[in-house]
Amino acid sequence: DYQKWDLAINRANNRLIYAVSWFLDIVSPDWEALVSEDYNFVMPLPVKKKWGVKYLVQPVLTQQLGIFYSEKIDEKIVDDFIQKIPYLSYEIHLNEKNSTKKIATERLNLLLDLTISYEHIFNNYSKNTKRNLIQSNDFQLSVGEKPTIENFMKFYENTATAYKKNDSNIVRKLLKECDNRGLISIFMAKNENKSPIAAVCILHSFNRLVNILPISNKEGKEKSAMFLLLDLVIKQNAGSNKFLDFEGSMIEGIARFYRGFGAKKVHYGMIKRFRPKFLIGKI
Repeated sequence: DYQKWDLAINRANNRLIYAVSWFLDIVSPDWEALVSEDYNFVMPLPVKKKWGVKYLVQPVLTQQLGIFYSEKIDEKIVDDFIQKIPYLSYEIHLNEKNSTKKIATERLNLLLDLTISYEHIFNNYSKNTKRNLIQSNDFQLSVGEKPTIENFMKFYENTATAYKKNDSNIVRKLLKECDNRGLISIFMAKNENKSPIAAVCILHSFNRLVNILPISNKEGKEKSAMFLLLDLVIKQNAGSNKFLDFEGSMIEGIARFYRGFGAKKVHYGMIKRFRPKFLIGKI
């Protein structure tokens, strides 16, 4: 029941946009779910099929799923849901509020509290972050908001090497839907020739601003353009009731970059079972 499902996510204590039905329909079209009788506990199951075998794998652009709840949750409830996953093979992420001893790998997220003033946040920037902002400003880059989805996607597709064509199609469809719903902000940095060198896509997820798609080309990295873009996002949203969700990174260099803005560590778990090579991959 889509209406009951979305109501359950909207009222959940740990609600995240990754779990709303229209988001799941795009990133995991064949998704299924485990649902308690009263919809107080729900768990999306991102199903994929290969050679007739159904299994679960974390969808692209979807950092966390797991169990969402409007009542008190404990480890037993989480374990019960995991136990009832009806497929032999899975490798999926829970969310920050799901505690269980069944976690195979603890993953890192980084959150920045935006409820305080920009001046206070800036004072907590690392010396390296402040230095890079000064250096980046010396290049006199033009930094602003509202490039079109197509302009962003053209830069993304010409720059990103990690995504497959099918992933790119999902990204395009998701960004267009988010844009139609007024849930996305795109910031872009351009050089003196008006060519894009860095961009960041911010997804509005309830009380979070999610750093869902940051991308820089070689020049953007050399000129520290991403420092300027994220500083602008912070400046525009400081003093709000939100958090900037950097979506963390298991790569220390990237995690250190985000920590330089004062972001704090938050952990979530990955669970996995029976992952033979022929099933490994992303939706």
